[in-house]
Amino acid sequence: MDTTEIAVIGAGPAGVSAAVAAARAGAKVVVIDEGARAGGQFFRQPASPPNGATPETLRQHFTRGRELLDGLSHPNITIRSETVVWNITPKRQLFLNRADGPPKLQANRVILATGATERVAAFPGWALPGVMTVGATQSLFKSQGLIPAGRVVLAGSGPLLLAAARQLVEAGAKVVGVFEATRFSRWLRRAARFQNHRDRALEGFDHWQRLRAAGVPFQFGRAVTRAEGDNVETQHAASTASVRRAAVSRVSEEWRPVPGTEKTVEADVVCVSFGFIPATELARLAGCAHRFDPLVGAFVTETNETLETSLAGIFAAGEVRGIGGAEAALAEGHIAGLGAARSLGYKVSEAELAEARAPQSRHRAFAAALADLFAVQPGLSDFADDGTTVCRCEEVTAGELREAARSGAITLNALKAWNRCGMGLCQGRMCAPIAAQIVAAEIGVSPASVGVFTARPPIKPVPLGIVGIVEDPRPTGPAMEDHVGYGRAVIR
Repeated sequence: MDTTEIAVIGAGPAGVSAAVAAARAGAKVVVIDEGARAGGQFFRQPASPPNGATPETLRQHFTRGRELLDGLSHPNITIRSETVVWNITPKRQLFLNRADGPPKLQANRVILATGATERVAAFPGWALPGVMTVGATQSLFKSQGLIPAGRVVLAGSGPLLLAAARQLVEAGAKVVGVFEATRFSRWLRRAARFQNHRDRALEGFDHWQRLRAAGVPFQFGRAVTRAEGDNVETQHAASTASVRRAAVSRVSEEWRPVPGTEKTVEADVVCVSFGFIPATELARLAGCAHRFDPLVGAFVTETNETLETSLAGIFAAGEVRGIGGAEAALAEGHIAGLGAARSLGYKVSEAELAEARAPQSRHRAFAAALADLFAVQPGLSDFADDGTTVCRCEEVTAGELREAARSGAITLNALKAWNRCGMGLCQGRMCAPIAAQIVAAEIGVSPASVGVFTARPPIKPVPLGIVGIVEDPRPTGPAMEDHVGYGRAVIR
């Protein structure tokens, strides 16, 4: 087993900021990330240097990200890329899956900067080739310079739609429509909340103007509610279904499809995103306290003012605390890094912490305004008819989820026993939010009461031989708390 003073899990904006702050305060830091290169989704670095064809907005991201990542060259920082943390104990022991090196890491302090996963909607045809998340499209473009071929539709809700659509258009993609589920009237009613964030609001307005100048239709109060495909010949002469059309419907204030408003848009790629969900699996596995955020529509990790969780020595920063964007993540990573270093005895003054908190408050205020504007609406579950597959790993349909709810399976954990929903390779990352909304709508309760799937190791697929490093699979007595998976998160 290896040891370190501080382990930072995640090398996105929050994780990198935390590692640099802690290292500069004097602490020894190990940064662990699944990616080959640090930067996360927002500061994702390209495989080759940007060229003249790279949109200016992305070049700015790359440049700023490179400046941030330069801080990782600090001699106190060790980076472990392409490494999965699949288990964590309340006593800060991490279980790793990596090509080489010790499979365990004991840390005096842990900073969880695990980011978020994209929220999607289940609708008929969403499993067709060519239907993907907006974030996946952006990842391919940022890292490999790949853009979708053919006609592209972007749909969902949130600021990512505008930014990604502009980047794709400027890179040469044929975007034939952007459909925002939130109605324009809601934007007008909440405009006053952005008075103190005019620079950020103008950034979004600039995206919209660029799309308008390029002739890209942008419509409010509409969503893709069905995707249709044709069989097309592949290079291997096999026949496979691929998306060819997207059915776009007007939606109500609660995002419920309005009957009789459906129109068809020809499309070869449909990119969907309804915001993000905090990636709290490790925090829940460790046993940290969580609360339900109704605007995000998900559970978030609770922390104190130094961003320490309910478990001593475990800190959390960025999206895992609630969706706040890259700027808030950078600020919170700085705070968590300073807080973790100070808890180890390194000299960090109150003035330093106060200075770090100033931008956090501003960025979290902007994030709260966005969360209110793009709050997840209950009608999202109406997109899936009874025949729509929701849990794609275990092939569980929306109809089966509704039947289970009517029969008494009123929590996500109950669904596991009923129809194996959430027991596949993704461990419910894709289907859990959709299933929770479907069950909540069917029995008339809040998604908060439906709960979350219990996090269990391994939280990511790993070789069986790696799991074998847990010497005693059924600990008893004092040894129990030293094994991951036997703690339980506190859910409020």
